[in-house]
Amino acid sequence: MNTNISKIVDEWSYRLSLIEGHDGLPDIESYSDLTVLKSVLSDHKWPVEITYELLYNMEHPLLKEAAGNPAWRDMIHGGVAKKYNKIGKQSNNWSWVVEDVEDEKFLKGVIEYIKTTWPDDVLEAKLIQGTSKGGTLPSPMENHNGESGTFPMIVVKRKESKEWNAFKVTRGGAAKGKSGSVKGQDYEMGIVVEMNKRNNPSYDDKAACDKGDVPWKDYQRFLGNAKYLKTCYDIAHSSKLKKENMKWFGTGQAKKNYYSNLGINASNKTPKTDLYGSTFISLKKDGGSQLMSGTADDAKGVLLAAQAFTQKHNPKVFNQTVQKMISDIETNFARNVKTPHTINSIREKLQEAWIPHRADELKAMTTVKKGYKNKKGKKTDFSQTKLDRHAQAEGILLQIFKSAGKWEYVDKNNPGWFLVDEKGNEVVKGTDKLTMNKFQTWFDGWLKGQSEAIKKEMEFFVDQVVKHKDMEDALQKGIFQSPEFKKWCVYEAATGNYKYTGTDALAHVADAQADRLLKFDDAGIKEWAPDLEKYAEKNKNSVTATIGFKTSKSSKSSSLRMALQEEKQFIEGSPTKFQNEVSNIIDDELVFFYEQLDNGLDFYSELLEEGLKDMWKKTKANLKKAAKKVQAIAKKFWKWLTKLIEGLYNNVIKKTMDQLKIWGKEGAMILASNLGVTPLKTNKVEINLP
Repeated sequence: MNTNISKIVDEWSYRLSLIEGHDGLPDIESYSDLTVLKSVLSDHKWPVEITYELLYNMEHPLLKEAAGNPAWRDMIHGGVAKKYNKIGKQSNNWSWVVEDVEDEKFLKGVIEYIKTTWPDDVLEAKLIQGTSKGGTLPSPMENHNGESGTFPMIVVKRKESKEWNAFKVTRGGAAKGKSGSVKGQDYEMGIVVEMNKRNNPSYDDKAACDKGDVPWKDYQRFLGNAKYLKTCYDIAHSSKLKKENMKWFGTGQAKKNYYSNLGINASNKTPKTDLYGSTFISLKKDGGSQLMSGTADDAKGVLLAAQAFTQKHNPKVFNQTVQKMISDIETNFARNVKTPHTINSIREKLQEAWIPHRADELKAMTTVKKGYKNKKGKKTDFSQTKLDRHAQAEGILLQIFKSAGKWEYVDKNNPGWFLVDEKGNEVVKGTDKLTMNKFQTWFDGWLKGQSEAIKKEMEFFVDQVVKHKDMEDALQKGIFQSPEFKKWCVYEAATGNYKYTGTDALAHVADAQADRLLKFDDAGIKEWAPDLEKYAEKNKNSVTATIGFKTSKSSKSSSLRMALQEEKQFIEGSPTKFQNEVSNIIDDELVFFYEQLDNGLDFYSELLEEGLKDMWKKTKANLKKAAKKVQAIAKKFWKWLTKLIEGLYNNVIKKTMDQLKIWGKEGAMILASNLGVTPLKTNKVEINLP
């Protein structure tokens, strides 16, 4: 990160001078000038979050006080976007995209939602009309007629600090339903509509909605989404589905939760059925393998129901009890514990402190203390990226940090992760490996320098993580050793049989109880399970159970999550060293690529917008000149984008070939092994890829 301000300003001024009609003098009140500055900072390796913080404070000088609460803004920003289909969430945490920025009634409804959803965190919220210069807060709705860059702004006052946080509202195609950001319940609606049209050829979309209890106002938002409509049509017209009228369960609730028959005071009545006619279908989007995620009462209900099914249908093979786990859940599950920060914010704060500390330890272990050397006798220094990632992977395995996205393959069966030698052997071994005791020793020391409020919250989090891990280990080593018990866990989690019937009989008697499961992707039906007992039998050995936090909001509860492990060779088996290395190379390059892409798109979008405005303002005599300006900008953009993509491709290829050369120098057998190639006696080779 280059912090030479003089050099940065000089580069900023130079780039501005390349813009036709610009005198090269930066204007901090000009949005387009700040966009150019963003690209300069990116080229100087400034972190994205610091860049956005700086630009936001420059853009909104009267609102910069609000920039000190990123975690709090994340809560509001993400919560509102999750609630409303009409709102799209930007990658930053201070702006939303909506279809109609002039819908003042809708925006005021959002404000009321903010006030009622977070009454303990929000003191006041209002709608103002802001500009790129920022608005005066608090202030009434302002009218900036004649000024450029005006936009609605929802401003929210934080109760604890009395600071105002501003959320910019802009018009764009990223609103849900138009950009392809479609939720599972949206597919449920679409499939019901298409099935009703299939069964009633005379029906239009509105009639099909009415027949299926689908709200027309919610469904019609997707009529312009061709990809969504085709997916729903293909599923509804599949020969696997019966031709019949269907209804959408929607936000409906079951009549009763019968876990009370098991001595549990469970209140959750969310149905397992998503759409129904003469069949009752649970819909799953491919890639989402979760069967259930239940807090204490639902977790106990599923386990006790599985025990009841096992004792009735497989009494000879079941000789264990779930009572110890039930007792642990009652004692150790967190229930709606309120703390100031979200779980994600707590994790992020821990990561910020832990990863640099652990990365320094790892660096010392792999270079100085152990003196690890390659064949040429030189010390091998791992990149800072690999050291940081390995430190994070260790934390993920201890469940301190969250496993998601590219981190899903972090698994105790593959402990080498990022720190492996040229032969693919893990370097951090034995007593150097991280344990929970080691982490807690560091944690106790780090905590001494924190405020009392932070101490209390952090101690709760780490203590709860330890409890979760201990319970999860006990579950895996105890009752989850029985495949038959796991079968009935899958069955109950998929159907809600006991939950909504109150019996261990395998019969369908309640609308909320599913009797079919349909997994789909954009191409249509991926898996169809018309018999859920057979489905449970098939998947009993692939079900996993994890215990963690139910929500990332300020109110925290423990939950038992059951999911079907996806068939990913890199989790269960061992990926080839070549696959690991290429994956790491691509990850490294994509981080830089996406940052450059975001910055460049913002920069050129602004230039094109200004150019198009010029075309609109020009007289016919100058229109041709203005059009050439737009063409020149577009040409520069295409040249820049081509160069960026070529750079990504070339860097990946070069680094991959360099790694292959290193292995090749180690010998043919090592190269073959790292590529997953096994020499055979027939002088042929067998290539094992997942």
